[in-house]
Amino acid sequence: MVEAAYKLSFTAGGLLYAESIIVAEEYARTGNWRQTNETVRNRNLLRARTASAGDRLLREVRSRLCWLTEPQFALLRSGSNADQRQLLWLATCKRYRLLYEFACEVIRTKFLQHDVRLRPGEFDAFLEAQSVWHPEIDKCSDSTRAKLAQVALRMLREAEILSADNVIQPVLLGAEVVQVLRADAIEHLNVFPIPDVALRRKLA
Repeated sequence: MVEAAYKLSFTAGGLLYAESIIVAEEYARTGNWRQTNETVRNRNLLRARTASAGDRLLREVRSRLCWLTEPQFALLRSGSNADQRQLLWLATCKRYRLLYEFACEVIRTKFLQHDVRLRPGEFDAFLEAQSVWHPEIDKCSDSTRAKLAQVALRMLREAEILSADNVIQPVLLGAEVVQVLRADAIEHLNVFPIPDVALRRKLA
């Protein structure tokens, strides 16, 4: 399952790796979101400079983590650093359909065509194409569009999908990550640049 509507609020931060792990551990300890929210706020576990900034950050992290299935959430806590970054990228893509479709339609497609460099303006071109079906994009100012592109590329780098010089990198998914993705929806594998041969081997 993926968020149906286009939401454009992911400019609040990048992949939010450290913050997501903190919140995930606290939720695992408390077992409910109300208490997790209170503890994170009261102890300023996200180290925000103001209470309002901390609340915004917490809402954003929680809105992404809630898209993980229970097995995915468990692996987020127990998996390797690479596993965690892959699952957080998945959670972010499920939360933001715009990113999901960009990952599948642009990043993975380019990778499979051996066109591994993401060029300046390709995210903007994707936005423009999607605006035909998503009028909310037309309401964005030029500065907002620039921010969306900046943060999207930052997330891809933090997820280790895009290099510092914008080269799309093949992702090596661990067996446990493949397992929890397949149990959810096999098409979610498409948010990662994986060679078809390697994908068929993993699915065999």
